[in-house]
Amino acid sequence: MRCVFPFRSVAKFAWLLALLGASLQAQVASIPEDPEKFHIFLLMGQSNMEGGQSVDGAMDTETDPRILKLNKSGFWEVAKDPITNNYSKAVGPGFQFAKTLIAEDPDITVGLISLAEGGTRIAYWSKPSGKYFEVLHAAATARQIGTLKGILWHQGEAETGDTSLAYAYDRNLRTLIDGLRLDLQDASLPFIVAGITSDPQLIEKNILRKRVWDRLKFVGTTFFRTGYVTSADIPYIADDPVHFSTEGQRLLGERYAREYLRMQGHWTAKGKEWLDSEAEDNEDGWKYHPELGIYHDENWPIIKHAQLGWLKVEMDADRVIRIDSPFIGKFRIMQDDGFENAIYIFTENFDDPEIPTYGVPYQVSLLREPGDPDAFYDHATESHLDRLPGMTVVEDAWDLNSQLEAEFVQTQQATQNLRNEIARIGWEGTYWSNMRRYVDEVVYHRNYTNYIGWEGYHFADENETVHRDFWMGKFYERMVSIDQYVRQTQDEFEAATTVILDERH
Repeated sequence: MRCVFPFRSVAKFAWLLALLGASLQAQVASIPEDPEKFHIFLLMGQSNMEGGQSVDGAMDTETDPRILKLNKSGFWEVAKDPITNNYSKAVGPGFQFAKTLIAEDPDITVGLISLAEGGTRIAYWSKPSGKYFEVLHAAATARQIGTLKGILWHQGEAETGDTSLAYAYDRNLRTLIDGLRLDLQDASLPFIVAGITSDPQLIEKNILRKRVWDRLKFVGTTFFRTGYVTSADIPYIADDPVHFSTEGQRLLGERYAREYLRMQGHWTAKGKEWLDSEAEDNEDGWKYHPELGIYHDENWPIIKHAQLGWLKVEMDADRVIRIDSPFIGKFRIMQDDGFENAIYIFTENFDDPEIPTYGVPYQVSLLREPGDPDAFYDHATESHLDRLPGMTVVEDAWDLNSQLEAEFVQTQQATQNLRNEIARIGWEGTYWSNMRRYVDEVVYHRNYTNYIGWEGYHFADENETVHRDFWMGKFYERMVSIDQYVRQTQDEFEAATTVILDERH
């Protein structure tokens, strides 16, 4: 372990100054030798991120040497409330966020850099403001001693009093996220936003408040590598409903952490571990779960379902919450607290992420016997879910061929989307993050094509179809073409990045 100061090669004199400049109560901090084990997060936004108004309970002063904060002198210290350097008494979401992360991964150290300031508008944070460059400097400092893992954002109240600002909020927020990623040269840097307080009287009095809240949800659920934390049912201060209470801030911090873990695939990894322990080994590199009808190999979270075909799954804590199929689309799975042995399936509603369902979800049992219409692994063939678009059951090689062609078209579409975005460089509303998204989509569809192609080949081979040679030839032809798209989009993205950076500077 090392003592903590801003730069690796600091002199002993600077070390003494750091000790003298730190608070007498601050504990000397140590971080891992490996920068990959020091996970640093920037906390940005206004008063709810700062926590200056949210002390209606006791501050958390129980320290842990694996949670550090950057103090106002620019040195790392063992953290406790307040995380902000602007107040001596404050409770924000940062400390509980860090506590949740180290509870899931005890081998890391979490560093928090609080930059939040109450009352600030999004323009205050946006380029070319001084605050924007302060954020870049903080990120550069973090990278000298650890790994910048993400940005937590809580802001928007300041825009609720101005119609033009409220209606431009989603564009301004996406521009801020995109610009930071460009200047930090990290297109996949997680950026997590949270909803503002949900006091109904405030929303009734100010329609712009609902507009900003909706735009926060929209960006958090649709923009590339951006997460959303719901503020529904989070307690706020009774006589100050704009600000979360101490209890609310801790719940908000935990939700920030859960969303970050989901974005990082943490729960997916836990799901694979669970599935490995429950499934039977087929001795061909694949495992099969007899109750859920799921086949998987080392490439989890891409799985094969008995009826749904190839799927990508996401998990939240200990359960599957979302399924993404190239043929069906996205739909969510929810487990109701009152029915622990049942799940509910419904299409994703992106228009209002606070509302979990679109229409009436269908209940399927986890305990039904095979062949029962309500059994999980039989539900795809039943009429109850006909509303899910594109629901099909693979019956022969020609069905697989149609899926292969559909994936090839998706690959071409993602490539064209990238080129359309590149052609609009310099226009308002063109985002580097979107370009990266399209490159990822090309690779994503390439992986699906590979699975479907081999499935079709083996299906034809096992059933001794006369189309075996035709299928194999077509599969290889498509794979050669799709690999060319992967290389082309990666090269085009790199070239476009150079152009955009030249224009920005």
